[in-house]
Amino acid sequence: MRERFTGINFEQGGEDWKGEEEKKKEEEQEEQQEEEKEGKEKLSEGKEEILGRGKEEEQEEIGATFDPEKEISNNDWQGMEEELEKHRKRKDWWNFAKQAMFMKILNPDIDLGLDNYDWQRMKEELEYNRKAKNWSFFAEQAMEMKILNPDIDLGLDNNAWQGMKEKLEEDRKRKKWKKWWYFAEQAVAMKILNPDIDLGLDNNAWKGMKKELEEYRKRKHWWSFARQAAFMKILNPDIDLGLDNNDWQGMKEVLEGDRKAKNWSFFASQAMHMKVLASPRLARVLSEGKIKEYFEEEKKN
Repeated sequence: MRERFTGINFEQGGEDWKGEEEKKKEEEQEEQQEEEKEGKEKLSEGKEEILGRGKEEEQEEIGATFDPEKEISNNDWQGMEEELEKHRKRKDWWNFAKQAMFMKILNPDIDLGLDNYDWQRMKEELEYNRKAKNWSFFAEQAMEMKILNPDIDLGLDNNAWQGMKEKLEEDRKRKKWKKWWYFAEQAVAMKILNPDIDLGLDNNAWKGMKKELEEYRKRKHWWSFARQAAFMKILNPDIDLGLDNNDWQGMKEVLEGDRKAKNWSFFASQAMHMKVLASPRLARVLSEGKIKEYFEEEKKN
């Protein structure tokens, strides 16, 4: 039985992602302790900037500060490739698709060695989630396969779209903390699968996503911050997230920690989110469904 994982879905009890699940629990415990101590803090409307930061707390904004070509070493790539091969040998097609997608976005020119057997097994994973009506898992698996092969026919019929839309609305109505985390996750997958889809991103949705982003910043949860910020950027490439030196430093520290721990799945995930944030063009490509053209141009360059 699978459980939904923060930002990226991984199989319950999966040894490779157990550490991040523990991080999630620690974050939630910290959140609960802070709420008990301080009460549920509400961000003042009209007195704070777009992400809830007061003017007195503003820092000078800076440009993109992450370049995969310069900041990901050969050793890093070797680690990520070994991680991909490990998933393949274990026949863990759920994590295999995710790792492959991370690496493809980080380096469009990479040869992942995806053969017919790999694709067949990923398709079986997709069909499993379709039959089980696990529409959040289905949406993410479909998105990953779409990025790996923009021309693939995923069989997205009316039933599949209806199921994904119902899941999106379920996430919108959640009352628990991180409701907008799950909402953004589902919305991004659907956006990449169909750039023209109406996701109903109203003021309330954006307000909720921005508020949660600011909470991650305040709590220094930089993995969660990078993930949420990247998804928001894909949903609206023109949004100003107000990323400053402190944000980039925090995200880089997480990346470096994963590198030292040789957590190559976490590393690939964090690096991919940071690339989306550092590259307005990439965020727009994912938002507008121009993935194939982007990959072709990147290969020429």
